[in-house]
Amino acid sequence: MHRRPGALLQHCDPRGPHIDLIIAVGVRCAALSLLPPLRGDRVVARWLAPHRRRYLAYAGPVGGGRGRVEGLWRGQVRWWRRPGGQVFDLPGCGRIDLVRCGPGLLADLRAASILRAWMRAIPSSPCRRPIRPAATPRPSNRR
Repeated sequence: MHRRPGALLQHCDPRGPHIDLIIAVGVRCAALSLLPPLRGDRVVARWLAPHRRRYLAYAGPVGGGRGRVEGLWRGQVRWWRRPGGQVFDLPGCGRIDLVRCGPGLLADLRAASILRAWMRAIPSSPCRRPIRPAATPRPSNRR
């Protein structure tokens, strides 16, 4: 099992809004794009080109007319390989099971109810405002 800094970013891209999982790997970051719409508990996923580490804590415009990003979650991502895919555990947010489906990838979000809610909240047209679902994990004051 690997443990690395990571982030989930809502990317309000003019070509279509989506959520990116960014994971620090060496001096760069691996980036996995989760593309709505949610189909049952799964979404289409695709690996992106390596990203700069600044995206782990960045919110704001993305160059080249590619919209803007807003942070949804930051923390330590635990990930491991399994037959047919990989698993990404995001504490407080859930688990993403990445599985091969023919030539493509599917992200199974059955174990990530908060992430499923965020995927449902993303509009099907370009973003006008970032999603701020009520399901965002917050520390409890109860004893």
